[in-house]
Amino acid sequence: MKGSNAVRHQVSRGPAKPRKCVSNMTIRFPSKQEKPWVIQLRPIEDSVIAEIPPPPSMRRDYRAVYIDLLDHILQDYEIVALSQTIDKRQWGEEVPDQEKYIGALSQRHSVQAMITASYGKVEPPGPTSCCFVVHVVGHPNRTLLEELLEFGMTALPHIMYGLRSMPESWPLEMLSWNAAFVDWFRLKATDTVLIKLIEQSGLLLWTADRNLSFGLSQASGMDRILPYIEDVAQRWGLRAVVEWMGKTIQL
Repeated sequence: MKGSNAVRHQVSRGPAKPRKCVSNMTIRFPSKQEKPWVIQLRPIEDSVIAEIPPPPSMRRDYRAVYIDLLDHILQDYEIVALSQTIDKRQWGEEVPDQEKYIGALSQRHSVQAMITASYGKVEPPGPTSCCFVVHVVGHPNRTLLEELLEFGMTALPHIMYGLRSMPESWPLEMLSWNAAFVDWFRLKATDTVLIKLIEQSGLLLWTADRNLSFGLSQASGMDRILPYIEDVAQRWGLRAVVEWMGKTIQL
């Protein structure tokens, strides 16, 4: 990006390493009185949209459940492209230098990273700005998700894409996708924009307030969604129920 002052860092990418989804927790079993974890699936042309709320029995610890589910889903993709809003006030008085921050992030996870002021624009954050956006592209790994993802801090804390290959024009292509998604999210664009983004990436994920949502291309993608939800529900001892086109599916 010639002429841009956006903070950017990248490292060379080695071959993808096989990953395992591991949850360090004690498995619990749901009681009959426990409210079900209701997940809604809806078709939108040739795509499926999933809307996932925090489990009723784990409203204070839903982040761990979301991380587990995302780790499952992203195993199907070679690349994850992730944009996360960061509030400097979370760091207290010890605010790290932005260049050093993303440099260390890139080295720890072997990803490419940059910082901008917003999801869809290349301009860097101002010196007095309390928030900025970290953009990361690389092979999915659980520790990256655990370190970077935050939920519920803003109306739209992050946007993610599951990709089959590295974007040809990173980061401009990713910023363009983000700008289009934000327009849709703010009701400035129709569902046609959302459908196009899902078709371009294959997998689109975002969080609105505390609810996790994702879109998969092709309506048959529901067959891929259900095993992920069922496995995570079993790991966490949740009674999951999926609502799909007027039908209720007990997992």
